[in-house]
Amino acid sequence: MKKVWSMVHSLKGKGNFSSVKHLLRDGSLITTKEDIANELASSFSKISSSGNSTPAFQHVKNQQEKTTLNFDSANLPWTLHSFDHNILF
Repeated sequence: MKKVWSMVHSLKGKGNFSSVKHLLRDGSLITTKEDIANELASSFSKISSSGNSTPAFQHVKNQQEKTTLNFDSANLPWTLHSFDHNILF
């Protein structure tokens, strides 16, 4: 049960974490929170762009993004089993 609550706290942002104090980019040290956030955002954007995916993956991604999502079940009660199955694994 401790593992479950540890996971819940972690998902809520209450877990142990360390902050980034600085980054090194092209030989330059980045130290302000705003510049660090912008650099991380830029990096995440570049590595997750479609240009880094294979054509086969891009095709599947494009097809899946045409699918309408159904969020009607988002507010249904959950059980410990569904929590274990969907969150922990």
